[in-house]
Amino acid sequence: AVFPVTVDAFLQFQKEARKVLSERNIEVHYFSAEGDPSRFQTVINAALLKKPDVLVLVGTQLTNIGLAPKYEQHLSKVVSSCISDPSKVEQLVAIGLEPPRKKPVAILTDMPRQDAYGFGAQLIRKVTPEIKKAGILYNNAEINSKNTATKMSEALWAQGIEVIEGIVSGEEDVEKVARNIVLKGAQLLIIPHDKYVIKKAATVVKIGMEAPEGPIPVFSLDDGTVRKDGAAYGVSVNYGFLGKLTAEVCLKIMDGEAPEQMPIVQQETANAYFNLDSWTRLGLPAIPDDIKQKSVVYGNQGK
Repeated sequence: AVFPVTVDAFLQFQKEARKVLSERNIEVHYFSAEGDPSRFQTVINAALLKKPDVLVLVGTQLTNIGLAPKYEQHLSKVVSSCISDPSKVEQLVAIGLEPPRKKPVAILTDMPRQDAYGFGAQLIRKVTPEIKKAGILYNNAEINSKNTATKMSEALWAQGIEVIEGIVSGEEDVEKVARNIVLKGAQLLIIPHDKYVIKKAATVVKIGMEAPEGPIPVFSLDDGTVRKDGAAYGVSVNYGFLGKLTAEVCLKIMDGEAPEQMPIVQQETANAYFNLDSWTRLGLPAIPDDIKQKSVVYGNQGK
């Protein structure tokens, strides 16, 4: 399996996928480009040298590269996982999103059937009603990043929350762009599905805590950022469960099912996530019990 970056959500994905595959004594190799797009082809090449029965491509950029004509002779069966919106991925559209596809490719998305963006914007409005202006950091050149940022922005505007956009081109931009958004009056920082921003999530959280007008929270569309990096809250699918689902698809393919005949695999709902330690440090009002009981809570009495 080839990953664009090593972050907590993908580590949970790998852990749960390995559990499923190890029960069948399936050999698993993980490769990561560590957030460097110049290494994407290198890690795909390294994975192909293992001559895998199934190659898992995680994310839109690796999918577009791995399904390009230059690799056509080297790929047997492919699973494209963690795709926020398959209709935005050029190579997936080219082979057909719905089965039967023109190539032996299965697809799993990391956004649920439920409107996670609307759910997230409503959650922000309910638990932090004082927020009138939010800043979102994303990479304009990366499909997952731009798409999730755009949809989250639309949902926020629909809730009456103004959105300030901050464009990053690499990890080195994240701190500067986040500080600039804060200076423009953002009362909330938002992390979409962006490998650069997620990798620097702890920095974004620190910038929020040090905001000149008083500490501001971070909201994320990635559960690992809440669990490990201190984002105060977020809405996300469970990436460990997505790893399990991806491994189960791999087993079906190895048992003879045709990946091109498989419908897109998608979780039904997203969960709300809270980091109570961050919540307390920020001095935010208590989370209503009805919301807390339906959410995944880390820190204090949480996990």
